[in-house]
Amino acid sequence: MIRVGRATALEDLSPNEMEDVLNYLYWASSYGIRVRTVEAPFFRRIIRERSGGPDYAPMSPLYPALLQRTKELLGEPKERPLAEMGTTRDGSGVIFVSNEGDVFPSGFTPYPLGNVRRESLVKIYRENPTLKRIRDASFSGKCGVCPYRQECGGSSARAFATYGDPLASDPACVYVP
Repeated sequence: MIRVGRATALEDLSPNEMEDVLNYLYWASSYGIRVRTVEAPFFRRIIRERSGGPDYAPMSPLYPALLQRTKELLGEPKERPLAEMGTTRDGSGVIFVSNEGDVFPSGFTPYPLGNVRRESLVKIYRENPTLKRIRDASFSGKCGVCPYRQECGGSSARAFATYGDPLASDPACVYVP
């Protein structure tokens, strides 16, 4: 969830709970469910870390509780995880155009980049300085030095909702480069 629009009043998961949920989703994909996230690009880091790697050490009580309940309902998983890496992220392969023509890095990032009624979408996508920095993975904070910044980059929507800057680090990611 991204705390923008009507969601600003909702309580968010802690970064540790978010890490547990995403690791759970990776594990749950062993039930034959293809899992892909929209606003949790650091799921890509989790896929890389978990693929053929060690078991996950929970960061909160949420992970073991989710595993236990799923096993009660479905039994043990029988397949390898089917989690998907996805190749797009906010502002890189994906942008959002509102019904009024305003262009944003994503539907969850209310950071205006231009308007298609005044300039072409191609020009905005190719030349907007913020979009260029997103595609170059030129982020600030820990996302800017993270080895996963090209494939992940954090959520620009969550960074904007928290810090007012779509190029800031994603506050929900616990990874420290």
